Amino acid sequence: MKIKNEMWSIQQYKSLEGAIDPSPPFQRGPVWKLPAKQLLIDSILCEFDIPKVYLHDRGASALQRYAVTDGQQRLRAIWAFLNDEFEVSQNSYGQLDTCRGKRFSKLEKKYRQQILRFKLVTAVISDAMPDEIRELFWRLQQGAQLNPAEKRNCLPSQLGDIVRSMSENHAFFCSPTCPFSPYRRNRDDMCAHAFALEFNGTSCDLKAPNLKSLYEKYASGVDNAIQNAVRNNLLYLRDMMQNSPGCIQTKWGFVDLYLLVSQTEASSLPTPQVLAETFLAFEGQRLKYNAQPDQLLAGQRVSAKNRRLYEYIVAFKTSGALAKNLRTRHSVLLTELLS
Repeated sequence: MKIKNEMWSIQQYKSLEGAIDPSPPFQRGPVWKLPAKQLLIDSILCEFDIPKVYLHDRGASALQRYAVTDGQQRLRAIWAFLNDEFEVSQNSYGQLDTCRGKRFSKLEKKYRQQILRFKLVTAVISDAMPDEIRELFWRLQQGAQLNPAEKRNCLPSQLGDIVRSMSENHAFFCSPTCPFSPYRRNRDDMCAHAFALEFNGTSCDLKAPNLKSLYEKYASGVDNAIQNAVRNNLLYLRDMMQNSPGCIQTKWGFVDLYLLVSQTEASSLPTPQVLAETFLAFEGQRLKYNAQPDQLLAGQRVSAKNRRLYEYIVAFKTSGALAKNLRTRHSVLLTELLS
C-alpha cells in the first residue's frame, strides 16, 4: 500500500464528485447534523485547517475511481453546501457578517471563489488490498465515536459482507413497515443478532464482544444452510409485519421473535398473521406493566401467567443481551405464544 499526500482544491472535489464513492462498504453512511456541516463551512471561510481526507485510488477502470477511506462527512457537507442544500450559520465566526444565512449561490463572488480555491490535504492511497483499506479505516477511526455495529463493519469478514448485503437487500429490512432505520448500521446490528442466534441459540450472550468474535470466527465464510435459515426466518417476520404493522417495535422484541421462529419447527408455527396478533396482545400486557412489574406479583395468589410476564419483563429490561435472559424470555414466549 502506498500513500501520497497531495493538495486538492474544493473546485477539484466539486468536479470529481461523480468519480468519488463516499460510502464504500466499511463506511457508516452520513451522520452529520446541520450544525456540524455549518461549522465546517465556517472553518473553510475562515481559512482554518481541517483534517486530512483519505482517498483510495481504485484505478481508471473503476466505475468510481476514488473511494473515501476517511473524510466522508466532510466531503458530503462540502458537496451539499456547493449544491445549495444549506446556508452559512447565523453564528459564523469572525468577520463574516455578509455570509451569514446565505447559501453558496447567494454568496458574494469573492467568497464563492475563496471556498472553491480552498485546499484540503488529501492522502491518495494506491496499490492497496481491501483488507489494508479496512485496517487503515479502523485505525483512523480509533479516536472517533463509532458504535459497535460500525466497528464490526470495518472488520475484514465474509460474515460482515453477508450481514451488510442482507441488511440492505432483504425484504424484511426493505419493507416500509420495518421499524429499524439504516442509520449508523442499525439494520446491520439486527441482522448480526439474527446470525448469532442461528449460530448459537441461547448458549451465548449477544453483547458487542460476542458479535465481534463471530465476525472474526466466520471471516472466511458462512455455511449456505445458515444463510438460508436466516433469510427464511426474516421472511416469516416480514410477513408478520405486513399482516400486523407495528408488531415488531423493539430490538429485544425482534430478537425474541427471531429466536422463537428459528427454534420452532415450521410445522409447529402458526401463520405469521396469528403469531403477530398473539404477540401484539402479549406486548400490550408487557407495556402495561413495564414501568412497575411488581404489580404483577401483588396479592396473596399470583397466577402463573402473571409470574411469567413478570419474569419476561425483568429479563427484557435488565441486561437483555445475557444468555440467561434470552433463555428466560424464550421460555415465556414458548408458553404464551405457542402453547
